[in-house]
Amino acid sequence: MTTKPQYRIRQARPADAALLPAVESSAGALFAAVPGYEWIARSEGHSETAFRNYIANGNAWVVADSQDQPAGFVLVSNLGTGLHIDELSVSAAHQRQGLGRQLIERVQNVAIARGCAAVTLTTFRDVAWNRPYYEHLGFEVCDVSRAPALEAVMLKEAEYGLQFCDRCSMIYRIF
Repeated sequence: MTTKPQYRIRQARPADAALLPAVESSAGALFAAVPGYEWIARSEGHSETAFRNYIANGNAWVVADSQDQPAGFVLVSNLGTGLHIDELSVSAAHQRQGLGRQLIERVQNVAIARGCAAVTLTTFRDVAWNRPYYEHLGFEVCDVSRAPALEAVMLKEAEYGLQFCDRCSMIYRIF
């Protein structure tokens, strides 16, 4: 009889910063099979320094496996009156177990505790594990022309090659 792996969500620690690039790379490898997005699988992700900054600011959580090793992570930043999910990644070996959902729920709970009005993110419109996934979790596509801060995020992403026309911004309203 096989047992289901045990996971727990916890605040990311400084020592995790060195481990998170491998998680990010593993998660990004899925894009190799998406026509037009193969370049994402080959691109560099966040630096260890960037992860350290998120961790130092209390804006990074990991889902840790039974050995307390990160299997996934979420990074957030303050944006207007809400929290913005800058990245959600789960290592390929740990996907399809609800870990991304658990990380999103943690962010939603943190947003409530911090008195935020919403959680926002930007994502690909037509990648199956992007917009449709977040809609399933209660996020709604929002019009960036009515959300200048989100439009600014998307324009910044375009500088890194993420085409504005392929992306959408989404919001989960807390109140």
